[in-house]
Amino acid sequence: MRKLEEVRQEITAYDSQIAQLLSQRFARVIEVGQIKAQKRIAVLDRSRETKVLANVVAHSEPEFAPYIKVIYQEIMAQARQYQTDHRK
Repeated sequence: MRKLEEVRQEITAYDSQIAQLLSQRFARVIEVGQIKAQKRIAVLDRSRETKVLANVVAHSEPEFAPYIKVIYQEIMAQARQYQTDHRK
């Protein structure tokens, strides 16, 4: 059996990668928000969010898919909030 600290170090490395990817995702969220504002499109696009969730679930291990789906729902909620807060 592996040591607890060893496994936690791996998780920390994953967390760093996830944070970097989320930062990149939010950079695109900013662009999308600007385009939506310019074209006067609503921040919420339910059909897009449904597609994103379906994609995430399809690429997740079945055992983890329901949990990852909830995480992505929160990621998208925060993205919407960011777009709303920074809408001009």
